[in-house]
Amino acid sequence: GKTANPATQGGKGYGIELKLTGHPQGILTGIPDFYLIGLKIHRSWRDGTSTGYTGNHTDETWGNTYRKEHPEYFALQKDGTRSDQALCYSEPAVLTQRLTNIERFYAGVSTEGWYFAPNEKYIPFVPRDAGQAGCQCERCLKLTREKVGRFGAASDIVFQHGVDLAAEAAKRWPTRRVSMLAYEDYTLPPSFDLPDNLDVMVCQCWSGTINKEPYWMERNLKLLRDWSAKVGNKRERLYVFNYICWPGFWTSAPYVFPHSLQRWLQATYPLSQGELVCPMGDFWRTHYMSWLWHRLMWDRNADVDALLHDYAVKFYGPASGPMEELHRVLIDRYENVHWSRQLNDSYVPPELWYLETYTPEVIAKLKQISADALAACPPEASDLYRRRVLWMREGLTTFFTEADGAHKWLNHPPACTVTVVKSAPDDAVWATASAMRLVQGNFGSEPDIETTVKALAETTNLYVRFTANAPVPATTNECLTIRVPASGGSEFWTLHAGGVTAGKHPVTLIGNQRTAAAWTVTVRLPFPAPAMAIQFERHVESNDKDGKPLVRDYVWSPQMSPPWPCPLRWGTLTRGK
Repeated sequence: GKTANPATQGGKGYGIELKLTGHPQGILTGIPDFYLIGLKIHRSWRDGTSTGYTGNHTDETWGNTYRKEHPEYFALQKDGTRSDQALCYSEPAVLTQRLTNIERFYAGVSTEGWYFAPNEKYIPFVPRDAGQAGCQCERCLKLTREKVGRFGAASDIVFQHGVDLAAEAAKRWPTRRVSMLAYEDYTLPPSFDLPDNLDVMVCQCWSGTINKEPYWMERNLKLLRDWSAKVGNKRERLYVFNYICWPGFWTSAPYVFPHSLQRWLQATYPLSQGELVCPMGDFWRTHYMSWLWHRLMWDRNADVDALLHDYAVKFYGPASGPMEELHRVLIDRYENVHWSRQLNDSYVPPELWYLETYTPEVIAKLKQISADALAACPPEASDLYRRRVLWMREGLTTFFTEADGAHKWLNHPPACTVTVVKSAPDDAVWATASAMRLVQGNFGSEPDIETTVKALAETTNLYVRFTANAPVPATTNECLTIRVPASGGSEFWTLHAGGVTAGKHPVTLIGNQRTAAAWTVTVRLPFPAPAMAIQFERHVESNDKDGKPLVRDYVWSPQMSPPWPCPLRWGTLTRGK
């Protein structure tokens, strides 16, 4: 579908007719509630705006453009060197360069220094996509506010630069305004007032997708109210950058929240002129919510339950009944199950997803509804509604696989009692030892390559033997890793297939034999306590039949989350008698 630009159809959006081609709802009429309605989706901007607002990470190219000739532009690091990318925004020469770039851009001479460029109304300034606290120069350290927490440490640094830019813009380009994002460690408002020609788009680093939690909603509303005060309580100067992609980066679980989204837009209508929504690649999870987000930004008081019915009928045709039911189950479980743990980041641990929201009983129900939806479609492979249901089921299968893995492993981490031997084990002793099997992937699916680990204890030592069956196709790179907890994270020891070792954990390599069938590695490491937390890993890189890279990971204890920002999950070895 394509959202038309109200500025080109009827003037400022008044009384226009907006056709959403290919969308279930078809025609929208009347005056929109929000004049900036944007979603980055399917590689293009769906942008309906009469405000002219533009603003994103303008400074992404400064490192490559200026680092060599102007090191003084860049953040001073603790070791006295200058960063290759992070800028020092209290450095006067940075502002001078920015003003030169603006002059050259509007003169049509050069686009140097711009990743997101100005337009006729707005001069954007947004740092590169990273936190901005950390410059060790005296000026920046004085402006750093670590006590306000992660999301405000750099607010005074970044917005002081914006204030200085706005002052120059008022003199040089009085008909244009400065636009900024409030993002990452400059999400919170600065400690000082902002000039009248500086507008702000507030990024929901506490993603609006989690506003179904009352404490989360109130925190986000307070953030927007605080920013509204900074821009003189003028709705036309404040915007929202929301993230439908969070917490989806870290899970395959769907999150459908029409009622909490409506409450959010109703509450923010007096404060904000509109929203942009950062997307996510898994469009099966966000298709309905992306469509609804636009509908509610047009009419925040629309009947969301009636809209769901209309969406299901027009998008899924003969399968509308079960597909509407599926969405209503997802809505009920996500919106009405309030998590037992309060969060400070948009990462949601798998315990909350799969022990509270999507329990085994709920997953079984969703699987049945999904099957009913496909059964309701015409059998022809070319049928549009059947293709849409199959598309949705493809995504649901990923979700169901993840859920099944979580239900298997959560609260049931692997454990093994290690047999004690009197001396270093030989092959005959190894043959009698019990084997631990490595599983594949983040949620512990059945492995396509067998990897076993055996462990034996002797006095204060642990002996470990890996047997890693050869993968098909042949590897281009492979390694085995032992990981144990350590202060601030973990220590590890890794052996690469070529014989090179890495890591700091004290491991002694005893045997390393590779045949056409398997790779066998034996090591010794300290085992001073009755029990120890540990992780065994195998990493395999190869090329598929088309020559494309194929990467596979196998672990003893499935992590059920990516390595950032979640804690590691360990198995336990206990010394036997």
